[in-house]
Amino acid sequence: MSLIHSLSSRALDALDIAFEAIGALWRLSTRGVFTPDMKAYRRRQFYPLLSKDILVQEIALNAANAGEAKNALQLDPERFLPMDPGSASFAVAGPIDSPLIRRTQPERTFVLGIVRNETLTRIRAELPTLRRGATEGFVFAPAGRSDAPLVFEDRPGKRRRRVRRLALTLALVVFGICAHDLFSSAEARFDRLVAQAGEERVVIERRIRQAELHLEQATASQNRTRPGRTLSSIQQDLDKIALHQHPRSELTRVHFDGAALEVSGMSYELDATELSLRRAFEGQSISFVADRAGAPSSYSARLQTRTEARE
Repeated sequence: MSLIHSLSSRALDALDIAFEAIGALWRLSTRGVFTPDMKAYRRRQFYPLLSKDILVQEIALNAANAGEAKNALQLDPERFLPMDPGSASFAVAGPIDSPLIRRTQPERTFVLGIVRNETLTRIRAELPTLRRGATEGFVFAPAGRSDAPLVFEDRPGKRRRRVRRLALTLALVVFGICAHDLFSSAEARFDRLVAQAGEERVVIERRIRQAELHLEQATASQNRTRPGRTLSSIQQDLDKIALHQHPRSELTRVHFDGAALEVSGMSYELDATELSLRRAFEGQSISFVADRAGAPSSYSARLQTRTEARE
């Protein structure tokens, strides 16, 4: 259990580091500020402390930033803290002196804030229920030092912060998985549609080639053509037949006798095949004969040409 607790604690620490880094990058990109200031803590997660609840003083430490200063205080708390470290919480902000000022000593000035643990417990207990559950920490802005906020956290606040960040991370992971699955499904559907369109195109092209082949055979067998009936008009009729041919039918013979175009074929749905032909040649006379015995059934159709109709 201790190993599991240690691993989970390290994982949550890493999660906190990641969120703090993201917050720093967000502040840098939106406001040009990398270090958190009071504007970074104007949220419901942080409750402001009053000056009567906190002891603030300036200290000089040989440290480059607040993190190094806090580590130095933790190594020797009796030297800098005026009360028992076990009964109080402290926060460090700074350095507050200008790096351009020439210094004769390596120490730099930091702001140290100390508050009793029982004070934080009392303040949290006095908060309204909803605000109490939403509060993750306490913040204090020293007078004239809005760029050096002092942030304190108690155990309930730390636990609340980690639970919120863990829930947000899990929600983002679930959202990412769902978005990936949705994208993959959409991509697969698009690929199927493209493949289906390609198959339909191949079928139409095959039907056109079959119709052209039948036309060549019919033309070669005829010694004459009816006046006014050109090869291009016959080609147009064959294109119509190929494009409007019912999916469950197939041509077996095309014949042009100089007056009318005769087609023969097999179909599983004769009524739909006849309807497709009549729609394709709306306004022209069509003679449709079918043998309905068995499946597929054979049929033949005679398409009266416009020249024949006028005569």
